[in-house]
Amino acid sequence: MQQNGFESMRNRFFIFNHFIKTADDRMRAALYFLQCYSMFQPSERSEQDKMYNEISITYLEEALKSDSTLHFPKEEYLELCQLDRKAPLDVSQTKVFGKDIFIGYHRHIICYSFGNNLKDFPIFGDYLIEEIVEGEKILFTNCYDPGVGIIVKIEYNEKNAVHNPAWFENCFGEIKSIDIGPNGVCRYAFMGMVLDRAGQKMFYYHAEVLIGNERYTFEFYYADRVQAQQINFMLGNIKAVLPKVEVVNEEVKSNFIHNIFKKFKKISDKLGIRKKDLSLNKIRKFIGSNEKSETLTINELYNFIEAVSKFNSQQISRIDEGYKQYFGLLLSGVLSVINFGKLEPLQSSSDYEYDEDIIKKMKHSLYESWEIYDTKSVFETISWLLNEGHSKKYESLKYTTLDEAIQEKYKKIKKDIETENYSDDVYTTHGFRDKEHYIETLLKDEIKELQHNWDFILAFRGLNVKNIRAWDIGRAAYLVWECYFFDYLKKFEAEQLIDTLAEVTAKEFSNFTEFACSYALGRIFWYFSISKKNNINKEMTEIVYELLEAFEILFSSNDGLWAVNQWWNIDESNNKTCR
Repeated sequence: MQQNGFESMRNRFFIFNHFIKTADDRMRAALYFLQCYSMFQPSERSEQDKMYNEISITYLEEALKSDSTLHFPKEEYLELCQLDRKAPLDVSQTKVFGKDIFIGYHRHIICYSFGNNLKDFPIFGDYLIEEIVEGEKILFTNCYDPGVGIIVKIEYNEKNAVHNPAWFENCFGEIKSIDIGPNGVCRYAFMGMVLDRAGQKMFYYHAEVLIGNERYTFEFYYADRVQAQQINFMLGNIKAVLPKVEVVNEEVKSNFIHNIFKKFKKISDKLGIRKKDLSLNKIRKFIGSNEKSETLTINELYNFIEAVSKFNSQQISRIDEGYKQYFGLLLSGVLSVINFGKLEPLQSSSDYEYDEDIIKKMKHSLYESWEIYDTKSVFETISWLLNEGHSKKYESLKYTTLDEAIQEKYKKIKKDIETENYSDDVYTTHGFRDKEHYIETLLKDEIKELQHNWDFILAFRGLNVKNIRAWDIGRAAYLVWECYFFDYLKKFEAEQLIDTLAEVTAKEFSNFTEFACSYALGRIFWYFSISKKNNINKEMTEIVYELLEAFEILFSSNDGLWAVNQWWNIDESNNKTCR
């Protein structure tokens, strides 16, 4: 890790870093990280594990180099070096801590947060498997075979959470209480023995935790009495501390995070939540269609894009550098409006109080959609969108014939296979007569896809839309915003990418209306190409309806972002340019 990056990381996670001068200070800092942060997991598992391992190792080694006579956590240090694949220093002459000293609170313990008030709930294990069944979160750990099972449900009350006595009906023995502080109540009881899906007997407990307006109900399942003793530890570590209410800008912050949550909810809903008839009627009214079919036709899709070209946008553009950043963000307009209802400036999630569980799920959603999980993957994705994206597939078909496209595909497949230089018995082993038979089989599948996409190209060739680059650029602009929000990008990196997108777009298009038509065609082409169906299904109706709603907001004559804002122009010679 680079030294300057490491220092900033230490300053962020250990606020007294600038007071660390002596060997004792360094040892205390190391023990602090070992006790409070380190999961004792391989650095390859996650960026977080790598960071905590490296910080702990560095403090320990700095302390050792400063004073080799200090008591030293030898076993923990050697374990961390092994987990980080780092050669350890010689610790054979160090003084060791006594066996009664426990180091590493998070060793085989996961701290999990539920709702708004129950933070850092300790669960034995190295990782959790999560399931959501009928609104209930089910957690399984890897700590034992079988692992500990936990089912949790969170209920909210307008004022204060209320105890539900029915929850403990038919319990065995007394209902026990655990002190979790003046702001909360915690009770639990043994409910008997049950069988899991594999027929294994499990010890079954109920627990109820009331904090503020939230009521948490837990079901714990343990394989034996030794495991069951964990319940006292887990519930006993709950601290019912109500979150501090921040008055300043609270409305702005809560609204923004609410919109963030809406975005995640929207992703998880996966379309289909609107009334289909209303969606279809609005689209047909917009394009002036009298069709009665249950789904849009290919001609109606064509007419939709033509109708989008009638939206009015500014024909005068600007070249001032100060406007370029804002213009670059405007390119994310469709996704910004769909997800937030407006354009949001660049901002980091660290500026807000938020539910970590929601952010975690949103990051996972980003990874599932784009395989983005760090800075490198962000730049790789943006580079792909700018240099290839879906535009490459579209362009390869638009300016050629189907026969030419098939010939090009045949040459590519043949070249790739000849590069491998497999012997004939490899092909016969896998059920092919020879190499040519294998090539023919691959080409047959490719021809189906080419024919499918070619049908689309032919149907839309008459449109006055030169490419679908806006579809790739618009997504890239929104991804920059999203990745900066998740701290995958630094501010200057996000701004540089936005500048690049602005410059590329200014060379490709002349106004927001052109950009919108290109975006709409790209969005429709993308879904058509992955659906592998020549019929236009109901999901396509939802896609077009979503585009229409976004465009109506963006091109609103009163305050639409793409109606009232000027285009940015990189060419100073353009006579329609103003400063």
